[in-house]
Amino acid sequence: MFEPNNHSQWQVNWKDVSPPCSDEVCVLLRRHYGIGAVSLVQQVDEWEQASNNYRVECEIDQVPQMLLVRRNILSGADELWASVSAILHLRYCGVYTPAVKFSTGDKHFVEHRGRFWQVFEFVAGDHFCGQEDELVEAATLIAKMHQAFDTLSTRAVEIGSIDAVIGPLAPGYWDLISDVGGGNAFEQLVLERRAFIQEEARRTLEALASEAVSFEVIHADLHPQNFLFAKGSGRCVILDFGNMCFGDYWYDVAMACHRLMRQYVVHQGRPWQETLPKGLVIFLEAYVSVDWSRERKIMLLPVFMKALLLRKFAHNFGLYRTGARSWEACMSQWQRFFALLEEVAE
Repeated sequence: MFEPNNHSQWQVNWKDVSPPCSDEVCVLLRRHYGIGAVSLVQQVDEWEQASNNYRVECEIDQVPQMLLVRRNILSGADELWASVSAILHLRYCGVYTPAVKFSTGDKHFVEHRGRFWQVFEFVAGDHFCGQEDELVEAATLIAKMHQAFDTLSTRAVEIGSIDAVIGPLAPGYWDLISDVGGGNAFEQLVLERRAFIQEEARRTLEALASEAVSFEVIHADLHPQNFLFAKGSGRCVILDFGNMCFGDYWYDVAMACHRLMRQYVVHQGRPWQETLPKGLVIFLEAYVSVDWSRERKIMLLPVFMKALLLRKFAHNFGLYRTGARSWEACMSQWQRFFALLEEVAE
């Protein structure tokens, strides 16, 4: 448990892109942003097979600049506008996120060759490494983000639904997999562990029912690589608002606490039994120091963590059912999720 994983790579590296990819980015910048003098296009070199973030060196009004160009994977303009609205609001409230650049048509994003693209200010830095001061910075920033979201009009943010979070906990949800025939190792695993997952879902839903679960805008993807610590200033910024939805703030806190704590333990290089309690105190004290009224749900953090993992089980199985992911890949993911459930218990 609490071993390094894909998100443990904290140093940000860049690699050259193919000529067609470079041409696509250059055409985008010239056509929609009026930027013709591009000297370098690189792709972030992380664990994803095909990253959608590009670092661009260019000249604007004869002044050398660096930009971050993002090819979005969101399905529609409404979702993208919701993320832009959140970013603009957070920056207005003094919460650090990279600024969105306007296109020549004064737009915050553009459609180009069937995809939506955005251009951001470039922030040089590295991801969450696992140091204690980074843990404090990240937890404090999450709390400030939530305070800012308190003042964000939900009418202007048409995103998701709380059902996206709690759906896999609903009674009978896992009965839908009764038609799995056991034709491969993954289907056999699903059949073997279905009763266990159903029981975990029942207990989790019961625990959440005892607490008033709020309906708020949440980031919903707070893992180590969505925090960036700027070189020089050490200032922490939050990245990637493409998974925003409505839910309880403590889903955000739970995900960040679990995922950042894993990296904290990895970075300390000592047994997790020694480092985990200390890291939890550092993170949670920093979060509630911004607003002590949020302390009341701390004891439910493992329940929120478990709910998010059950959502991952369901999402992964859904990808298999639709043919979007192979059974081998789903098998690997489910095995990892069971290991993460053990971490949540601890």
